[in-house]
Amino acid sequence: MPPTTSCCPRERKLEANRRSHASGFYRAIWGDIMKSFVLAASCAAAFLVASPAGANKDLVFTLSNKTAVELRAFYASPSNVGSWEEDILGRDTLAAGETVSITIADGRSQCEYDLRSEFADGDVVEDTVNLCETESYTIE
Repeated sequence: MPPTTSCCPRERKLEANRRSHASGFYRAIWGDIMKSFVLAASCAAAFLVASPAGANKDLVFTLSNKTAVELRAFYASPSNVGSWEEDILGRDTLAAGETVSITIADGRSQCEYDLRSEFADGDVVEDTVNLCETESYTIE
């Protein structure tokens, strides 16, 4: 805004007050915007740090039995655990040619799992799989 010339000192003072109030108003608005931006950025950063990718995500995949033998037990344990956890099938079995959806909701952020399949004829198959990248697992 170009400076205005006025004949009276009082008018110059009023004009100066209007300019300073306007700039103070915009400064206050800009300050509020910046505070909001900083708060939003801080919250986003805290969320990303608190929940890294894949952390505590349920692992879901399809298990297919493409053998000619009934699957009696199926175990999935994180690779860093030294023993087998519970049989996922429990009392159920997976007949030859059948498919089932498996969800592992153990609260861990582990991706590498050791899998163990026990069949009705006594055969046992063990494998290690990255379940974070697997949508299906087929036993053949």
